Amino acid sequence: MDCKSCDGGRHIFCDLYRAGLIGIIGTDSVNGELVQEFPPVGDSLFLDGHALPPSERYLIHPVLNDKIKSKNPQFTQGISRNNIIGFDRPWHEPQTPTRGRVSTPHITFDHVDMAVLAIREDEHRAILSSLGRGVPYPGANRSYTIHTVQHEDGNSIVVAVVRVPRPGPGKAQSTAHSAIEDLDPTWVILQGIAGATPDNDYTLGDVIVGSHLHSFTVGAVKANGQIDFEDEGGHMTPRAEDLIALLPALDAQMAGWESLEGRPVIDPSKASLYGPDDWCARVMSSLVANKTRSAPIALMRGMACSPFLVKNTELLEQWRESARDIAAVEMELAGVYEAARHLNREYSVLAIRGISDIVGLDREDVWTRYAAKAAASYTAKLISQMPPHYFDRPA
Repeated sequence: MDCKSCDGGRHIFCDLYRAGLIGIIGTDSVNGELVQEFPPVGDSLFLDGHALPPSERYLIHPVLNDKIKSKNPQFTQGISRNNIIGFDRPWHEPQTPTRGRVSTPHITFDHVDMAVLAIREDEHRAILSSLGRGVPYPGANRSYTIHTVQHEDGNSIVVAVVRVPRPGPGKAQSTAHSAIEDLDPTWVILQGIAGATPDNDYTLGDVIVGSHLHSFTVGAVKANGQIDFEDEGGHMTPRAEDLIALLPALDAQMAGWESLEGRPVIDPSKASLYGPDDWCARVMSSLVANKTRSAPIALMRGMACSPFLVKNTELLEQWRESARDIAAVEMELAGVYEAARHLNREYSVLAIRGISDIVGLDREDVWTRYAAKAAASYTAKLISQMPPHYFDRPA
């Protein structure tokens, strides 16, 4: 903007600058670093009408934020997350790699906060419904829908949703790798359904947030046919572990995600069980303990991953001998976990799984659909309620 060459009369931006409400980026005369410059209130009131100096960026004083936001809610999308706006404060240019920039005919964002992966069609439809209307975006490697979620602090969170074409850790790793290359997201979220071990603490339709990965994707077949597995999993990133540890403290903010219609009834008398007697007794105990529940809950527990669908109670019992915290069993987290591990950066991963069945209990389709909705509802609510510092971009 060049006020000196403006043919018109005085305009509002000059007046705001003269009042100290619009600033520019200048250079510190001592250390040569970028600094924010706002005219001291009153000092510029008597400048001529073309007072606004040229600058590559213009800064709006925070006292105007609420007023502008009330007239234009999209204004919050341009608020800098790299700087605190104010006189004489340092200015840090946003770090926005080209591969992380999203541009469509309808929206443009400098970065994506969340890349959300779904596998099954019902999982995909559930998360699309929970996030609201999205805009198709053709990345270099995959196609996505881009959604904006209104955060409780007023900012807009940019979410990209992509579907993994087939189950299993291989396709999940490939899809997650593509999303990271295309979008450079702050978080990667894997959400959908999972089986569960029998436990009185949780039941069908509940949500498990993976606190630790147990990856049973490598093993050896002995001469007698026994398979010994190596646990190739590990801890989540420190940032993910910190958020997961905080989740119980966010229960009040998260209220409402569990308000889902069409919850099936748990009827232990009609349960079709399989497996050893002691395992079946544990399954029945978990059903009886939770049969009166009318809404899902969310818990943070260990999660097992394998490249095949696990229905064998003896195999799961074998895994639990060395990993007692396993609550959910699924097929993709190990692949996403590997894709997120880069030499210079490890992307934070969240696994959010609705319990569609319990190993030892024959699955019912009604619980599969409900579990997919529960995981999607929890995911969307969490995105809108995560404390803002979790969206800070890694240096």
